[in-house]
Amino acid sequence: MAETNLPETKARFIVSGNGLDLSEIEATLGLKPTFTQKAGSRVASPPLPRVDLWILDSSSEETTDGTKAIVEIVTLLERSGSSLRKVMAMYPEATFDITLVASSAPDPFPIVPYVKLTHQLLTRLAGLSVQLIFDFTILRPESDV
Repeated sequence: MAETNLPETKARFIVSGNGLDLSEIEATLGLKPTFTQKAGSRVASPPLPRVDLWILDSSSEETTDGTKAIVEIVTLLERSGSSLRKVMAMYPEATFDITLVASSAPDPFPIVPYVKLTHQLLTRLAGLSVQLIFDFTILRPESDV
């Protein structure tokens, strides 16, 4: 991170559940995940849920406006067309979330990013049938790691 108080902000599309075929999700969506995890696999830090995970990240940027990151993920999912609905049908018990993730160095007054939820963006999100989640993490100084 650069020497600013701006959070490192990105959007993350997460498919999570039990019994997911992570390769099948990748092939069906035609998108390469940023990260995958099978339930029960050992992951260092940070701890992740003990379910199968298929994660696709947007590009990361130091900004307070997370709208661009959300739009980037929404656009990628829209381009996958009916493939997203096919994956949802294959795994009806799975969750499908778009999460705005922001990480910031410790600060007495951390800056939390926002998203401009216009009618158009809300309509696009509704068309994807996914949840929108906001997450904010304050990182430890590197000297403490």
